[in-house]
Amino acid sequence: MDLGEQLLQSMHQLTGDGLLGASGEGANQLAAVINGTATAVKETTSEVARHVTNYGDNMTHMDAQYGNQIAGG
Repeated sequence: MDLGEQLLQSMHQLTGDGLLGASGEGANQLAAVINGTATAVKETTSEVARHVTNYGDNMTHMDAQYGNQIAGG
């Protein structure tokens, strides 16, 4: 469980147990924002991973291409 999910779970526990009383609605709104932020972080991380993978694949292809040319192929 990542940090965003831990925060979200904690907020749900607080509001679900009624510990925040009248401020429960505010806590629910905060939990929704935390959830949205956690989702955005996950999506951004996935995008970065895809770009890094694509970059690595492209560099491997270029290395093979130029290596072949240097070798006289």
